[in-house]
Amino acid sequence: MDLKTAKLMGGIGAILTLLSFIPSIGWLLSIVGFVLVLLAVKTISDEVKESKIFSDYLVAVVLSVVSVLVLFFGGIASIFGIMRMFMQGAWSMGLRSGAFSALGIILLLLVAWVISIIGSYFIKSSFDEISKKTGEKNFKTAGLLLFLGAILLIA
Repeated sequence: MDLKTAKLMGGIGAILTLLSFIPSIGWLLSIVGFVLVLLAVKTISDEVKESKIFSDYLVAVVLSVVSVLVLFFGGIASIFGIMRMFMQGAWSMGLRSGAFSALGIILLLLVAWVISIIGSYFIKSSFDEISKKTGEKNFKTAGLLLFLGAILLIA
């Protein structure tokens, strides 16, 4: 594949990931789009002979998956904790138990947020390298916007 094909794959992939809100098939379109973007980044990395581009992007993908898993399993644990609190009688457990549950949820969100910021930094690093190698400045801008978006997500 060449850079033109990678550009087309990446563009289609980016559009498909934006369609995740469509009921029933949105999640599937999002996954297909994600895979297309991943293949496009791999192709660009191979074409410009810079393995750091793909390895940074792959680290970002792994960190994103870890962040989602932290939220998922932490959310399930929080739900069970809150259910246990109400089953045992929330009034008998006192305010301290509720405060610890809230603190746990806040800590969970904070950990996922930090992992997300680190992952977006690796995407930014990958996109900066693509921008440097291809001369396309929009990659640098996109990487910066993704990084700032991850930081400002908590605000």
